[in-house]
Amino acid sequence: MGSFKYPKKDEVIVEFSITDSGIGISKENYKKVFESFSQEGAYINRRYGGTGLGLAITKRFVEIQKGNISIESKIGEGSTFTVSIPYLIPKNISKTKKEVKQTTELLYDLEGAKILLVEDNPMNQMIAETFLTKWNAKVSIANNGLEALAALKQETFNVVLMDIQMPEMDGYEATRQIRLDKKYDNLPIIALTASAMVEVRNKITAAGMNNMVTKPFEPKELFTAVLKSLYK
Repeated sequence: MGSFKYPKKDEVIVEFSITDSGIGISKENYKKVFESFSQEGAYINRRYGGTGLGLAITKRFVEIQKGNISIESKIGEGSTFTVSIPYLIPKNISKTKKEVKQTTELLYDLEGAKILLVEDNPMNQMIAETFLTKWNAKVSIANNGLEALAALKQETFNVVLMDIQMPEMDGYEATRQIRLDKKYDNLPIIALTASAMVEVRNKITAAGMNNMVTKPFEPKELFTAVLKSLYK
């Protein structure tokens, strides 16, 4: 269900709702479910799976667009999530598509960069790839450390974005294996991690990674980390 509201002459608010027929969420947990790694209860993960990152990532995206996400729910009946995002109505709409693209994307350009994204979570893959390709980078995806090592043998990359927790081979071991080959001494490897704890930072550095970006990431933070790695 969607609608448009016009609170001002130069503004439109796009609002839409998504309703499910799930187990519902108690009112005292409305705010909690938007936090990273949080769910209605511990039994949710055991019974239904999931990481507890989906709503946190969604909320971050909505807030980046200066919008708001709210929830109405009843235990045993389901939940309705409503997203509202404001947009300015341009006064002069005579600009060509090319001119609009140049003015909105000029500061976010990674044209020519070849990036290896090593990440096992499909949602995280989609989000990162969407932004990177929007910034004109070429992206290849590996689902774990073993696939990353194979990809590096087949192709040359400018930057590696490395998740640290993956099946088969995690990011720490994959990075150590990459650094064993001298030709990769100067290959920038940026850790993707949901934890910014000092112990994690130390392990990232010890494994041979150059930088880190926390998940769910801010697009600006990801862009800045990649750009610095390209022109260090």
